Amino acid sequence: MKFNFGFRKKPSTPVCTDKKKLDTYWEPPAKLHSVSLEEVTLDPDYLPESVRNFVFSNAYRLNDASPEFVAGAVIACAAAVIGNSAVIQPKQNDVGWTVVPTIWSCAVAEPSKMKSPALDVAQALIPKENSSGKPTNLVIGDVTKEALTLKLVENPKGILFSRDELAGWLTGLYSESRAAERGFFLSAFNGNSTHIESRISRDDVELEATVLSLLGTIQPSMLAPLLESRKEGEKNDGLLERIQLLFYSTKPEQL
Repeated sequence: MKFNFGFRKKPSTPVCTDKKKLDTYWEPPAKLHSVSLEEVTLDPDYLPESVRNFVFSNAYRLNDASPEFVAGAVIACAAAVIGNSAVIQPKQNDVGWTVVPTIWSCAVAEPSKMKSPALDVAQALIPKENSSGKPTNLVIGDVTKEALTLKLVENPKGILFSRDELAGWLTGLYSESRAAERGFFLSAFNGNSTHIESRISRDDVELEATVLSLLGTIQPSMLAPLLESRKEGEKNDGLLERIQLLFYSTKPEQL
């Protein structure tokens, strides 16, 4: 399939810039009303067969938990394993535009909804050895930016930042004292930014690329204030929007 990205031809009729005349061209805009979104559940056909079986069998085993939680975790873990060893080229003939397939995934539910166990079964799939048989650990938890940098030195293809409760981490990153750390995570999502970690008593640590996928959970009551502040135009740096996979429990009360 070929696409024509050429410029559009100049319109044959002159463009009207007179506001009074423009008002006669269009009817007054209709008032927007609130929209009630229908709940959407995960369709098994969205997943490859091998992944599908793993997701739904483990969700059932976990007290019939939401399969979305397992699926989102599996996708994030796969992204961490792939890292920057493969890239996405959005345009077939534009080799200059590539995207590192990092994934930030978060399960949203009240306590005792099996969020954490769902993440655990997915993380168990991550290999404990690299291709040469050397032990490796791609998963890291609540640590400092300096420790993350050292972890990326050991795993230059990328790592998985896994945190059970993301609320405290997200809130803390917006404090002025952690502005540098927030910038680090913003860049790590892109997967192609260099980073130099300056250290006083030791040599600086330099990364050719910061590649980081993220996996975590959050409760609705903790997520709501973050969304409200974003709605009001606060904290508008794209950190929250980087969580591409945000799954809410579609299951009723678990046993």
